[in-house]
Amino acid sequence: MDTDEFWAVIAAAKADTTPARPCAARPPLPELGEDFDFDDPVEMHRRLPRLAALFLGPADCSADCSADGPVSGSAGREGR
Repeated sequence: MDTDEFWAVIAAAKADTTPARPCAARPPLPELGEDFDFDDPVEMHRRLPRLAALFLGPADCSADCSADGPVSGSAGREGR
């Protein structure tokens, strides 16, 4: 068997096993979580308070913060 014959057999085998449109039978993906604005610092402090405190600094609670307020990045880590 020469090289051209070999690749012809491989191509024929792939053509038999590969569907013409592999994604056609796949159902659409569901919505993944709720949508919120990652660029809004108030919303980031409300939804992800420790991450926002670490990267955005302390929250200004005159805005719409949670009842507990922002959580500092080092709170509760002394005992670990």
